[in-house]
Amino acid sequence: MSIVLDVQGNGDPVVFFHGTPTTPNILSDVARAVAKSHTAVQVAFPGYGSSSELAAGWTFSDLHDALEQSLLARGWEAVSLVGFSGGGYHALALAVRGNLKVQRVVTLGGFASLTAAERDGYRNIAAHVETGVDWSAQAHAAFFSSGWQSYASALALSRACVAATRPSYLAAEYRQLAASEDLLPAIARLEIP
Repeated sequence: MSIVLDVQGNGDPVVFFHGTPTTPNILSDVARAVAKSHTAVQVAFPGYGSSSELAAGWTFSDLHDALEQSLLARGWEAVSLVGFSGGGYHALALAVRGNLKVQRVVTLGGFASLTAAERDGYRNIAAHVETGVDWSAQAHAAFFSSGWQSYASALALSRACVAATRPSYLAAEYRQLAASEDLLPAIARLEIP
């Protein structure tokens, strides 16, 4: 299992988790700014970029184990986590697990819990992706408000995000989101900002 880390700067580590699906460098502008005073670490989740995929049948617990091992292998026991969208969920999950000393968590469009309707939505997306349906248009509508959907750069970003991982891997990821643990009770016990 190989997770690719894009590391820049020096100082306390700030780890950036991309979304589901997004390109691993979705937060690169923010990481570059943070690297002026910290070690900025952009993670390419398994199945994205040059990171290898997790074995078939993987769970979020497997993903979180792999992320923790990758960070601990670099000697980063105390970290701050920044997560975008699904990456926000993963940042919160790592904070709750307690295997890393998480100093703070920032989520951008992240979540800690899903409603039954949201879980059904993720299962439906997974089913569409598994049947080979091109859901780029639906993803674009979900990613951007109507005011932004007409911008060529927004459409290019949507397409890049959908193409960031193999469809079968993305379907598995959406199935894991649909089954994800409700983190709200555990987050309430965290004593970090």
